[in-house]
Amino acid sequence: MGATVSYIKGKSGWLFLDNDRNGVIDEISGKHAGSEALAASWCALFAARNLEARSRNVSLTTFIVPNKHCALARYLPDSVTVSENRLAARIQANAPASVVYGVDLLGSDACFHKNDTHWTDYGAYLAFGAIMQAFGITPAAGIGQEAFIRKRHVGDLTHSAGTEDVLALADEWRVAHEYDNGIIHVGRIRIHTRHDRAKTGRSLVIFGGSSSEQIISFFAHEFDSVFHFWTQAIDWDVVQQLGCTHVLSLPRERFMVEMASDDMTWEYRQRNALKFLSGTGYKKENVTGFSPYFGQMSYLSAIQSLAVSLVSLHAAGNNVGEFLLHIFAMRNNTAIRDLLNCMVAMAADAALIERVRVYLLAEEFAQLSEAGKRSFNAKTGNVALSSLDANALRDSAIALEDKDLMKAEYLMSLAAACRPTGPVIASKLEFYRQEIARKEI
Repeated sequence: MGATVSYIKGKSGWLFLDNDRNGVIDEISGKHAGSEALAASWCALFAARNLEARSRNVSLTTFIVPNKHCALARYLPDSVTVSENRLAARIQANAPASVVYGVDLLGSDACFHKNDTHWTDYGAYLAFGAIMQAFGITPAAGIGQEAFIRKRHVGDLTHSAGTEDVLALADEWRVAHEYDNGIIHVGRIRIHTRHDRAKTGRSLVIFGGSSSEQIISFFAHEFDSVFHFWTQAIDWDVVQQLGCTHVLSLPRERFMVEMASDDMTWEYRQRNALKFLSGTGYKKENVTGFSPYFGQMSYLSAIQSLAVSLVSLHAAGNNVGEFLLHIFAMRNNTAIRDLLNCMVAMAADAALIERVRVYLLAEEFAQLSEAGKRSFNAKTGNVALSSLDANALRDSAIALEDKDLMKAEYLMSLAAACRPTGPVIASKLEFYRQEIARKEI
C-alpha cells in the first residue's frame, strides 16, 4: 500500500481528506482565489458541451460528485465550515440544467465511507438514478435494495478496514469489464458489455475518474455497452467513433479547481504512450481483451502516437516544450531515437526535428567522450534554442543533480544559454560548478 493520505478527524468517527494537492479544505471554505472566474469558465464549457451534444444528436448529462465534506458537513470538525462561495456552489447557481450537483442527493450516511474519500456503491446507485432521470430513461433492470449486501471497506484515507459495515453491490450484480488498456488512472480505458439480454439500442460513454468505478455496473445493466475514459475532458471524436447515444461527464468536485479542456490530445495520444514507454503508470497484467476501437498498445503504436501528437501540436503553433520535457522524463533514449526516426519518415518540420535531436543529444551527453562532446557542440551549434526550452533543460538538470552532477551541470549550462537572466538557472549552475570543483580537489 502507498503512504497514508492526510486527513482530519470529524465527528462520530468520520474522516475527511486534508492537505491534498487541490487544497480541498480551503476550497470548501471559499478561500480559493479566483473561484468566481473559474466557475464562469466551467459554466461556459458546460454550455459549449451542450451545443456540441445537440449538434451530434447525443444525450449529455454532467453529474458533479460532491466532496464528502460538503454532503456530510454535519460531521466536519467545528473548525471547518462549508461556504456557499465554494466553486461547486457557484457552478450550481449558474450552470445549465444538464448539470447536476449531487450534494443534496447524497446527504445520507450510507452514501459515503467513514474512512475513504469516495462514495459507497449505494451512493453511486442514488447518483445512477438521478442520471437516468436526467437522460429520460426508466431503469428496467430492477436493481433495488436486495442487490446490496453489508461489508467492511478498506478506505484510501487509512488503508485499513473500517469499523462499520457499508452497503455494497453484491457480486452477482456487478458487470465485469471485457477490455482494459492497462493504463493506471488518467488515460485508462475500459469497456463493460452485457451479452446475456436483449439489445436496448443505447450505448454510454463515461468521462470521469475513480468515482466512475462504482457506478459503471449499474449502467451496464441498462446500456448495450459502457465505455469509461479516465479524464475530466470529453473527446467528441471518440463519442462519434463509438457511435454512443449517451454521454456522461462525472467530475469530482475537488478536482474541478483545475479547469478541464476538451482537447484530448494530451490525455490519450500522449499520456498513454508516455506511460507505456516509461514503464510507469502501465501494468501489462491489467490488460484485458481486445477492442476493435482501441486495440492493444504496442511499442510501435506508442512511438507513432507520440510522433503524430508532437507534429500536430507544433503545426498548430503550440509550445511543445512541456511535451518534450515529459518525453525525456521517460529516460528511454532508444524510444526517443525511434521517435526521431518516425518524425523524419513523416517529413516533419526540420526545426522541430532538430529541437528534439538537441534534447536527445543532451540526454546522451554524459556517455560521450571528449571528442564526442566536441561533435555534440558542432551538431547543436546551429540550432536556435529559445527561452521556452530553458524550463525543460532546467528541470531535467535538477532531476539528475543527485545522480549525475556532470550531466546536470551541462544541461543547466544549456538552460543558461536559453535564458541567461534566469535566477534559478544561474544559482543552480553556480552551485553545480562549485560542487564539481570541490570534488576535484
